[in-house]
Amino acid sequence: MSEFNLGARIAAFRDQQGITQEELARRTGFTPGYVRQIEGGRRAASNAATLVRFAQGLGLRDVAMLTGGYPWSVQLEDNLRLLHPAARAMDDLLRRPPLSFDGQDAEAVDVDGIRARLTQQWDTWHTHPSFYTEVAQTLPSIVVDAQHAVAAGGGRSEWALLAESYFLVRQWLRKTNESEAASLAAERALHASQMAADPVLIAMSAWNLIGQHNAAGRYEASLDVARDGIDLADKHLARAAGEEQARRLLGMKGALWLYAAIAAARLEDPDNAWACWDQGDAISRELGPAFFDPWTTYSQVNVAFYGAGLEVELGRTRRAIDRAEALDVGAMPCVERQTRMLIDIARAYAERGDRTAAVAVLLKAETTSREELTYSLYARELVRVLLRRQRGINHDDLVSLAGRMAVAA
Repeated sequence: MSEFNLGARIAAFRDQQGITQEELARRTGFTPGYVRQIEGGRRAASNAATLVRFAQGLGLRDVAMLTGGYPWSVQLEDNLRLLHPAARAMDDLLRRPPLSFDGQDAEAVDVDGIRARLTQQWDTWHTHPSFYTEVAQTLPSIVVDAQHAVAAGGGRSEWALLAESYFLVRQWLRKTNESEAASLAAERALHASQMAADPVLIAMSAWNLIGQHNAAGRYEASLDVARDGIDLADKHLARAAGEEQARRLLGMKGALWLYAAIAAARLEDPDNAWACWDQGDAISRELGPAFFDPWTTYSQVNVAFYGAGLEVELGRTRRAIDRAEALDVGAMPCVERQTRMLIDIARAYAERGDRTAAVAVLLKAETTSREELTYSLYARELVRVLLRRQRGINHDDLVSLAGRMAVAA
């Protein structure tokens, strides 16, 4: 994005405010060295997340003040976040946990029944187009019952059940933009995983933490946790308790590599990003086309999704579109992940200047899961940006979609 000399603009706004590069680094979560490289023009900053963080760190109203309007505008004072009706109840699971249980009796706790209910909720998460609403109706009671199982003197299996419950809580909260509560759920899941002494669960907890770090812009921390998680998986792979645990550990290792790839891309380090992706890709090929991890959606299909997503993150829209057009989005057995991929494709078309194609893909995403589209901040911002651009041949469709998503121009 040398067209608008990003580094010079960042330095100018920073000088106007009288803050140092170290202070800007603190505000944005980047390293001082990274800020110096951006300002000096030695590194590029091409993805939306990086630009938004610099704009927020400098207290700007709009990313366009940094970019000169190229290729788009994001007005930061507007809150696009939409609160899900069940958010309060999900948050209360973490803020107001039960302090005691009457009549605690380990024999009376139906652990197998709780696990079966939780498995059903993961299936709902993957297959129901309104998975947020559907899962929120049952998940709170599952978490309370899992807490009861632990309080009743449960051992490793009960702690494992509680960890898996918190995994789904964290997913729900993260995807509905309840970031603070999602981080708390990730910490609870890690504690339960450690109590269960299960390396697969601990590796999954590392994956959760990376997701929270990525969401908060702590990309260096993401890479650190990824390395630790991969090392842990490698250590336990050598002494895995059977083939099933070995395959789950290997799948977790692959998922960690993919999250690390996203972190590296957002640090504008394409070489490292693709090196991480290559590792994730190699593992998926080793596991075979039938492997699918229900917690992370790690699979050969998801690795291909990440390939297109990395191109979007790196601002390589033509390459992103080429990769996207080769994808079989419907091959992913998770509607939430399908919809997120379609949103990424729409972003690529929009940044390429193809408004018509972007709207068409957003409409396809709506048919996959209107709920995911509606609560996605990326999708909400994209719809608003498209509304503000010159009218296209499908402008009426876009206006109708914005109305259904409760997005105003």
